[in-house]
Parts: sequence; C-alpha cells; structure tokens
Amino acid sequence: MGFSYAKAKLNTFNALSSFFPKKNVAFGAANNSRFVPNSSTILDSNFSRFSVVPAVGLLGVEGVQRNIHQTCRFLHVTRRFYQARTVSNSLNWSMHVQRLMRFCRRTWVALLFGGSVVCTTICCTRIQRVPYTGRFHLALTENIEDKLGEYQWQEFEKENKGKLLPLSDPRTIRVQSVARKIIAAMNSGLRLGNEFKINGHLGASRDFGDRGAQYFGFKDALTEAGFKHSQKRDRNFIWKPATKHLNQRNWEVYVLNTPEVNASCHLGGRIVVCNGLLDVVDNDAELATIIGHEVGHAVARHIAEGIVRLFLMLSALIALIYALTTHGDSTSKRNVDGLARLQDMFTNFMSRRREAEADYIGLMLTASAGYNPQVAPIVYERKLGGEGGIQSTHPSGIKRAKLLQKPKVMNNALAVYEEVKGGEGVRSFV
Repeated sequence: MGFSYAKAKLNTFNALSSFFPKKNVAFGAANNSRFVPNSSTILDSNFSRFSVVPAVGLLGVEGVQRNIHQTCRFLHVTRRFYQARTVSNSLNWSMHVQRLMRFCRRTWVALLFGGSVVCTTICCTRIQRVPYTGRFHLALTENIEDKLGEYQWQEFEKENKGKLLPLSDPRTIRVQSVARKIIAAMNSGLRLGNEFKINGHLGASRDFGDRGAQYFGFKDALTEAGFKHSQKRDRNFIWKPATKHLNQRNWEVYVLNTPEVNASCHLGGRIVVCNGLLDVVDNDAELATIIGHEVGHAVARHIAEGIVRLFLMLSALIALIYALTTHGDSTSKRNVDGLARLQDMFTNFMSRRREAEADYIGLMLTASAGYNPQVAPIVYERKLGGEGGIQSTHPSGIKRAKLLQKPKVMNNALAVYEEVKGGEGVRSFV
C-alpha cells in the first residue's frame, strides 16, 4: 500500500516535469540549488496546507524515478514535510469545559487559599486612623486584640515567673507614677473619659470639653476651657482617629527584675520596664520619654497592625513558593530562600518606621504630661543608642534623635509643653 502511494506521488511529479525542462534542472544542479515546484501545480493531492515541499535533490524528477527502490526513504520525507488539514472550528463547548476543568484542577489550591485569605482579612481587620499622626492602617478588631493579649500575657508570665516585681516595690511605684501622668495627658488630649485604671487602681484626668460647655455655653466652651482656634480646627476630621481601644482601658504597668536595658508594650495595654533601664535613666523626664514611647505603641496599635501585615506577607510568600516549586525547577526552588530573606528585610523596614512613629507620639505625650520634650533626643542618642541598619528592627539612636529634633516636630512639642505649663491645659489631638 505504501508503494502504491509513492507511485501515485511520482506520477504527479511526472506531470510536473513538463513545466520544467531539463535545462532548468541542469541549471539548478550546476548552481547547487534545490528544485522547488509551485504549489498551484499540484492537482491530485489530498493535502491542502502546503508548508514545505520536500527537496528532490540535484538529480531532479527523473532522478527520483530512477531511485524508486528508495520508497521508504521517500515516504519518510513526505510525512516529515507535509501536514494535514486542521479545522479550528472543531472546538466545541465540551472541549472548553474540559480545559476549564483541567485549569481548576491545577489551581484549586491557589484559589481556595486566596479566598480564605480575603475572607479572613475582611472579617478580622478594620481600616483605622492613628491618633496624633493621622496615618491610616489596617489592624485587628478590638475583640480579637484583647483575646490575643490575654493569651500572650499568660505565656509571658510563664516565661518570666518570679521576675515581675510586686506592685508595692518602690521601683514599680515610681514607674506607675510616671505612667499615670502620661496616660492622664493622653486621655485629655484624645478627649476620652475622665477615668482610667492602672493595675486596678482608679485614675482621673481633666475634662476640658463637657465641663466648659456646662458652665460657659456651647459657643465659647472650648475657648473658655483653654483651647485655641487652631486647636479646634484639629477636631474637624472627616475620618476620626480610632480611640475606642483606649477608652476606659485598664492599663497594667510592671517592672521586670532583669539587668536588660529595655522596655516593651504588650497587647491589652500592658507595659513592662526592665530594672536595668531604671539604672540608666537619671530623672523622671527621661523615664517619661521611654514610657511615652511604649504608650505610643498602644495608641497606634502597632502590634495589631503588625499581626495583620505578617499574615498578609506570609500568605503572599506561600503563594509565591507554591508557584515556584510546582514547576519542579531547581533554580526556582533556590529562589525560595531569597524570598524569605526579602520578607525579613521588609518586616524590619516596617518595624523601624513604626518605632519612629512611636517616638513622635511619645514626644507629644511627654509634652502633654508636662515633661520637657527636649530631653527625648538626648535619651535616644546617648543612653539607648543602637546602630540600626537593614537587619535591625529599631533605627539607630542618632537617627531617632535627628527625627525628633526637626524644627517642625520639636516646635510643635514645645508649644504643647508651654501651654500645659501656662495652665491652658492639653490641646485636642482628635
């Protein structure tokens, strides 16, 4: 059957030979070229898509006739250089559905993972505005933050069992006294409730708005209570800063009996100051700078924001790793470590920015509490220090001091400090 097929093809070439004289074939052979017939001359062919014509060689058509015994070789060349008609309209809806099912089978894990991330983000987070700075961020809801705070504090107490000084210790009393002034100034500046608690003990802060409205009337209430016109304009936010997590908060302040020079803020309004830090500071103004910084973390909800950011970054990292490793390429698998290092660098970068924001909020809190804000740059530059860098979670002490010494920042803090010392009260920051 294969031989008859080859013979039929050779008859077609015989019909073509009349269009090409021998002198043309000889001319082509002399120039070491190949004989390529025109596709329009092929009449009895079942092939409609003519991509490449097989090379007949230097001998021409008659040479192929003399070499009819090489039929297998000719058939091989024919199958190689011809392709059959393909009908593009043959794809029907069933084939489209099959392709879609194959795509879903390959990507159902990614779709399910992405949908769960989106649903979790919508249900467990809120877009809020940070007090004092006005920055927008994405943070956990207050209920989830409180539950996580209870769990985190239980684990912290287990790790530091017996290291927390009693509340009757003079060092704890000193820290609580400074923290009480800072929190009272914060409640006044954010116009929160009059009462708050520190370790279960009730504290109070001055109320400037309602009391002024009660005695002087609504028109001049803020002016008579000590507010300037520029301070009243600070309250005209379309999107108010988030203060719900601070209203009637039961703050907890502790001293950890360790030589480490450090202080930390935990979820739920818990502040821990290490005993080694108390040996470094010389006066209450320097201690107020550190406590104000930690209260600034609680005001801006940096921990709740960091949890959401970490969740989203890990989700994106897992998706990238899945996309790289599914191909099975060793080069792609080696890039996973690079992605992890890049994620760590970005996390440290964001941590340094949040520390700088807490420095600014703490500066305003210390000025509102009646402490000299010019002490803060000295504390960060000379006593806390730190080299900073890409791998560090905190900026260097020199950089933190420079940020606080900017004219716009320091002049604003000094204005708040002078108002408090002059008896005008704490201006509004909401």
